Amino acid sequence: MNIAIQFSHSGKEEIPDRLALHSRHFIPQPNAPSGYYQRSWTTAPNHGRKFLQDEGKYVIPASGKETVRKDLALWCEAEWNTMARRLSQLPNVPATSIYPGWLHCFCPVPPVFTGPYGQNTDPYVFGPHFIYSNCRQNNRVLRRIRFQPGDMILFGSMKSNLQSPRFMLDTVFIVGDIPAYKIGKGEKLSDIRRGCGSLITRNFEETVLKPILNGQPYPGAVCLPTNFTLYFGASFQRPWKAIYSFVPIKVPGLTKSASGNGDIGYERLTFTAQDMRYLPLLSQVIDLNLNPRRGIHPCPVNPSFDTVRIWHELVNFAISRGYVLGTYFKEP
Repeated sequence: MNIAIQFSHSGKEEIPDRLALHSRHFIPQPNAPSGYYQRSWTTAPNHGRKFLQDEGKYVIPASGKETVRKDLALWCEAEWNTMARRLSQLPNVPATSIYPGWLHCFCPVPPVFTGPYGQNTDPYVFGPHFIYSNCRQNNRVLRRIRFQPGDMILFGSMKSNLQSPRFMLDTVFIVGDIPAYKIGKGEKLSDIRRGCGSLITRNFEETVLKPILNGQPYPGAVCLPTNFTLYFGASFQRPWKAIYSFVPIKVPGLTKSASGNGDIGYERLTFTAQDMRYLPLLSQVIDLNLNPRRGIHPCPVNPSFDTVRIWHELVNFAISRGYVLGTYFKEP
């Protein structure tokens, strides 16, 4: 029997570094075109989401194949240093909009964790397979769960300050058949390298493992002993029962503003109470009254209500809203 989990994490959009606290001015990115501002490695208590431009692959299920595109844009967690430029705002859209205000891009030099402070990135959706590594695994709910192939985690954020609560989905994680790797207390990076081999990349080491093993997420943080498990997601190339992990994205990721003088991004795939009325399976997984910041909603799945059927209902909903399935994103 598999399990499906709604995993709510902080959904606040990350913006560039300010010249000073509460300043309206941002710090220009060195050696970058005019209009690009620097975003340093996150050292705040809360994680956030970035609207990030990247090269990658996507799938339209009816085609049954991956398409490569260099100008994709996705909502994701990427806590390392990036650079960003402003996006145009849609006319008549309120300040509580779920559209992005900034487009982040990779810096010319790949990220290197130098510590002592810096948040790790989880889930990690870059490279050959998605990886869920540590976030809230010591939570009273998650520490009782040992994820199995075919289990589903819906990573997203609650938005409760609009007219009605909604869940904004950013990542669909299907646990794959690659054996999970448990990071024991006191393990070093060299031990994990030997245990995982080519399953982990240099960028994963710098942006996930080193911040966990060698640093603190922010000044004053109380770090618990390392005791996490790396779960590797099913991919389009290595699916589980024909289903796989993906990020809901729109193609193209940017569209021209009505004036033609700027670009507009897109909102995250959003679920409202109205939507739930027509999604009988997902309505049992997604709780719109979940705690916005730290909510985890597990939903055991029985033989007549399995993750394969949930996945297909979710994919059909995403396609009906103009999304495709982002299956691969290039690392910096």
